[in-house]
This record gives sequence, structure tokens and C-alpha cells, in this order.
Amino acid sequence: GPDHPAVAETLLNLGALANYRGKDLDGAEPLERALAILEKDDGGDPVQLANALNSMATIHQMRGDNRRAREAVERSVAVYRQHAPCESGPARRPD
Repeated sequence: GPDHPAVAETLLNLGALANYRGKDLDGAEPLERALAILEKDDGGDPVQLANALNSMATIHQMRGDNRRAREAVERSVAVYRQHAPCESGPARRPD
């Protein structure tokens, strides 16, 4: 159906294609639709959600909406921190 995670992946690819073609703002609509699907999918891929948020932050920044860009980046970082594996353990300050 239209809210299946595979649809979100296709929409993310459309956004990436727009970026590749130098038409980043054209990727906004598919990215927004993909985000809506990914945010509803509780069992979905959190890293994919974080990547989509990061891409949306770039679009907000290009539009001059720095507040929304920052919010998207902060949400992306929160998802990465919560779900991305960290092989080296917690961050440590060098002595």
C-alpha cells in the first residue's frame, strides 16, 4: 500500500535523484512523504529515518528555514544516538 516502507525507500531515492540532478528543492515533496511513512513505521529502520531527517534538514536550510533545519538535524542525531551501533563504546575525551 501507499504507506509501506518500500514506498518510503522509493520516495527517498526520488529525493536523492533530485539532489544528484542539482534540483535539491524538487526532492522536498518525496522526502516529506517518505518521512511521514517512516515516522509511522514503529518497527522500521531507524537509520533510514535519521538519514531522511538529515536530507530534509538540508532542504530546509536551502530554503532559508534554519529553525526547521536545526530541528531536523537534532532529531536525526537523537535517532542515530538511540539506534546506531557504536563499536568503540562510549565517546572518551583524550587525556
